Amino acid sequence: MTVYMVVTQYMGGIQDEAIFASKLAAEEYTRSLGGAGGPRVVECPVFGASPEQTQVYVASCYDPPLDIHTVEGAYGTYEEAKAAAGERGVVLTREIRK
Repeated sequence: MTVYMVVTQYMGGIQDEAIFASKLAAEEYTRSLGGAGGPRVVECPVFGASPEQTQVYVASCYDPPLDIHTVEGAYGTYEEAKAAAGERGVVLTREIRK
């Protein structure tokens, strides 16, 4: 499965803002942000099996020198996302918007 992630960049880290099922919807959302954080759309494969097609788990890794979290990818299960995020990483559940 592929989703479209809207990402922004603040203080050197890349964060996810929202996940969409279609590129068109993601681009429309990006325009609504008005340029804050330099939003852009990234086509993103969902790694691993996704038991629910309505949500994904987004893993963000911790970068100690910069003291920030940076998005790493989208996963089908929490366990896979947590393994990718690492010990000090963060996992967020994101609904896939239409």
